[in-house]
Amino acid sequence: MYKYVEKQEYSFAPFRGKEFLKEYFESRKEVLEKLESKFDFPTSKHKQNILEQFAIDYLLKQYEVKKEIPDTSLETYAYITIGCLETYEKTLNLKYLNCALKINDMICSKINKLKTAWAIYFSYIALYKEKVIIERILKRENINP
Repeated sequence: MYKYVEKQEYSFAPFRGKEFLKEYFESRKEVLEKLESKFDFPTSKHKQNILEQFAIDYLLKQYEVKKEIPDTSLETYAYITIGCLETYEKTLNLKYLNCALKINDMICSKINKLKTAWAIYFSYIALYKEKVIIERILKRENINP
C-alpha cells in the first residue's frame, strides 16, 4: 500500500524501488477513479494561472515549513498543486514537484472530505497532471514501473 496517503511522513524516507512506484500509481488511479465517479467534469475552461510565481513560492514555503496553509480549503490546496506542477514544468525545479507530491498525498488522504464540485475538479486535475509528469520523468529516465 502506498503509505503516504495514510500518513504524510517524508523525513529521510527511503526510495523503495519499483514496488513503491507500482503502489504510487495504483493509489493515484484509485483516487482519480473515485473523483471521476463523483463529478461530471465541465467542458468550460477555468483559468489556472491566477497564482503568480511569488504567490506559489510563498505558499510552497508555508506548506513546507508548517505542513499546512492556514484557512485553506482542499480546493485551494489542489489549485496550489496545479500551480506548483505548472511551475515545475516551466523550470524543472524539483522543489515544486516535491511540494506538489506532498500536497497531493494530503488530498488523497482526505478524498472523502471533497464536497464541492470545484474541490473535486481541481483535485482531479492536480492528481492527473502529477501522474502525467511522473510518467514522463520515468520514461525519460528509462524506468519501467
